[in-house]
Amino acid sequence: MSKKIFITGANGFLGSSVLELAKKHYHDAEVLGIFSPRDSGPDLTSESCLGFLKKFKFNSQDEKILIHIAASVKWNTIEGVNENSSMAYYIGKWALENNFARSILVSGTNVYPLILSKADIHTPTNPGNLYGLGKICAEKVWEILLPEKHRTVVRLCGIWGWQKKPTLFWNTILKNALDAESKNNPPLILKRNNSFRNYISTIEASRCLFKVIDSKLDGIYLASGLEKISLYDFAQRVKKKNSSHLNIAFEDDGKTDEQYFEPSAEFKDCLLPVDQVLSTLWENKPL
Repeated sequence: MSKKIFITGANGFLGSSVLELAKKHYHDAEVLGIFSPRDSGPDLTSESCLGFLKKFKFNSQDEKILIHIAASVKWNTIEGVNENSSMAYYIGKWALENNFARSILVSGTNVYPLILSKADIHTPTNPGNLYGLGKICAEKVWEILLPEKHRTVVRLCGIWGWQKKPTLFWNTILKNALDAESKNNPPLILKRNNSFRNYISTIEASRCLFKVIDSKLDGIYLASGLEKISLYDFAQRVKKKNSSHLNIAFEDDGKTDEQYFEPSAEFKDCLLPVDQVLSTLWENKPL
């Protein structure tokens, strides 16, 4: 019996990292990326994607795993809600019809209230924006569509790493630090030094997803970073890295805000100190 792992959104920020690390982690498996339409992949929001997905051939004895990372980035729009729900339906339908052993939906902590200082997997969901609502809808689609013993939801708390078009300020800091010309441009402005978060890196997120596969975990889990650190502290750590070009100005407003997501116990051994993750990312920084 051979193992086949399919990763949607494989040309995106998180998906590309999971694809690369999965190929290293699963030496004896066939790891396949399902890309977005911009890279000749299927439109997972449309029923037409099922025709495209038929090109993947299986043996009846293959162990098939799906990691669904693809998401609509139409932030806080009703189109985004519809598209995230549609993608969950069509890719879930494909997994169901082909008897996948495990289907993992990557969700987010946007499903929780926006104004929240602390939460864990037992905190009631109550999204404060339409993006979070889209994630809840995707989770519910799978709850209806897929058998409980074959489905897993992993809610990720932010994601930091090398992102071409940063959406998280941590990632903006990293991108700026790579730019040798940043000193010639206006500095990044950090307006609140004491903004504390325990975001999860692409490396740790991948490790958590692999833990789901390896331990055959079903249910809903929360994955967040090991440490809660301030944005100021993170910027200082990046600034101290060898050959860092970070150009940042600190205009602290004197206020403090904190948000902490308690990771599920099953993921504790997948998490790493921020300095260790940052060193690994820096050693493998994009050219």
